[in-house]
Amino acid sequence: MDIDPTQLVLKELDLINNTISRLDKQIQTSKNICTTLWTVWLGWFITQHIKPDSEENFGIAILASAVFPLIFWLVDFEFRKSLFSVSKRESLISLYLNMKKDNELNSPKNFPFIDPVGWLYNINIQDLIDVCEFELSESKKKSLTTQKMHWLHILFYKEAKWIYLPLMITSIITGCYFLLAKS
Repeated sequence: MDIDPTQLVLKELDLINNTISRLDKQIQTSKNICTTLWTVWLGWFITQHIKPDSEENFGIAILASAVFPLIFWLVDFEFRKSLFSVSKRESLISLYLNMKKDNELNSPKNFPFIDPVGWLYNINIQDLIDVCEFELSESKKKSLTTQKMHWLHILFYKEAKWIYLPLMITSIITGCYFLLAKS
């Protein structure tokens, strides 16, 4: 029985697409849960402080609301790390599909199949880039040949930092306001 590498690659692309969809959904769900928990926590403590018979120190409780975005930001970091790995794998498959057909890398034993998260990177990526039928930009070559993405780039990804950082800053400023107003 002969295995057709193209069918394997197409099946793997389906797996990658499903993985990306699942990770995107998990990232969005975690952002929604974080925003909801943060808003409820902050809103509840602010409404309790407005009551005239309230004597507790709410500044610390409001400062504690900065923990929600921090925890969910770390969860987001883990999901994005996997998402970038899967996206890199998708790029490698694209290179594989677009390489010259008479190349030795084109055999199934030289290219790891069914590896959606990229654990089996035992191929020389530079060789794959060299035998590609089209020219890649320097930035794309660099992103493919770099083994791991820098953790700061993933942590401060534009979407994540504009969701979690303002929530944390708002908690800190509001908590400090109530602490200073009490004294």
